[in-house]
Amino acid sequence: MSYHYGMWQMFTGPARAAVFDAQKVAEELGQSYIAPEHFLLALVRMRDTNALTALIQMGFVVEDVEKEILKQFPSKKQKLEADRTLTPRSRQAIDFAYDEARKFGHCYIGTDHLLLGLLRERGNFAGGVLKKLGMDLHRCRDIVRGLSKENSVERESDDATYSFDQRYSRTARKVIRRAMFAASDEGQKLVDTEFLLMSIISEEDHSAAKVLAHLNVDVEQIKLRIVETSTASESATESQVRFSPATHSAIRLAIEEATLMGHDRAGTVHLLMGLVREEAGRAAQILRWCNLDTTKIREAFEAMNLDTSDENRGPYQEDLDEAKVRFAKITRVHLERQLSVQSDLLCIGLLREGATLQSALVDLSLDKETVALAVYSAVLASRRSQTAENSSITFADLLARAKTEAKELRQDFDEPHFLLAMLRNGNTATARALQANGITYENLRDWVALNLPSQGHIDERNPG
Repeated sequence: MSYHYGMWQMFTGPARAAVFDAQKVAEELGQSYIAPEHFLLALVRMRDTNALTALIQMGFVVEDVEKEILKQFPSKKQKLEADRTLTPRSRQAIDFAYDEARKFGHCYIGTDHLLLGLLRERGNFAGGVLKKLGMDLHRCRDIVRGLSKENSVERESDDATYSFDQRYSRTARKVIRRAMFAASDEGQKLVDTEFLLMSIISEEDHSAAKVLAHLNVDVEQIKLRIVETSTASESATESQVRFSPATHSAIRLAIEEATLMGHDRAGTVHLLMGLVREEAGRAAQILRWCNLDTTKIREAFEAMNLDTSDENRGPYQEDLDEAKVRFAKITRVHLERQLSVQSDLLCIGLLREGATLQSALVDLSLDKETVALAVYSAVLASRRSQTAENSSITFADLLARAKTEAKELRQDFDEPHFLLAMLRNGNTATARALQANGITYENLRDWVALNLPSQGHIDERNPG
């Protein structure tokens, strides 16, 4: 059973559990596939979820739903050893769940969205059962809308959703995601506030780093203090890593700070202030040891005339000459001592040095050096055979195609759009090497659509 990684990351913890439980239900009923009725049965058997709350508020007795579903299955089930896959109707229901989440403006897919997806998918047995028992799609939407206004526990308990929450700048989301990776690498079960603080101070080119430098804060001393105060915890796998209550609180307090300062989105400086405000976290103790408080941070931010809009903007401009200069700096591989930045060199440089693409490779479970080396080898082989097929796309042509990719996705121009343009062409050594190593046009485009902000949500300075 599989679904593309970007969408899977948007599922809340309970929604993911429902997907796994559906697989168990299918096995229990002797089915070699995972159909919508298996999802529904999994949902009604769970406790403390938005889907269950919605069913109860509509007057449903969950046992009646379960009995109605089980009527169609024989009492004697034959256990099948099979790799169970989603049926087309199940995939359609999940697509509808994603669509429902987006219509509500939610950055996550919860069990309530899955319930709506089952209702919307016409012709499936699960939806038929719900309608037979009196469920109405519009009424269900109203209840889900009410649950979201209540800021339900299901949403707040999930950690992956922060990586997609458009209330945070792209750099802030990256910082949050990196904190989770750091905790996972150390085998820690909880992402405590010091992991988030370490993630913030590990880079220099964002608003929080500039404020700390302006205040003459020695970040190396902070790093040393974090190491000295760190404590061992129960080891855990990456899937078990969760934010501590203090870290959850600090991340949410960042939204409050952004609102107070009249910013649309919370950036790294707001995360820093959130850490200071969350006194239960060790990061707050360390920052107070540095004689920092929210007032000092806010005043420094305003005195420096900073804004956090750059944390949402792609690092590369559309001007061709400027782009050549910027890409030349990051392209460390020079084939045949060419002075101009060729499209193949550009792709290798982006794979090795591009921050946004590195995030994409991590999410796609790929190693940047392995992919870059594969592309490098393919380009060399192509040139030695004098096919020159990889040079058929000039830099200017690739830049124009990349801008088209960004325009189609209604996004500002950024690194991954170059690889999308290269992959879309397909007939080059670089494109074939990328595809052979797990980077396809489809999976990269899915990642870009879910992770890069759309146009019209860029400048944090515009209030309201």
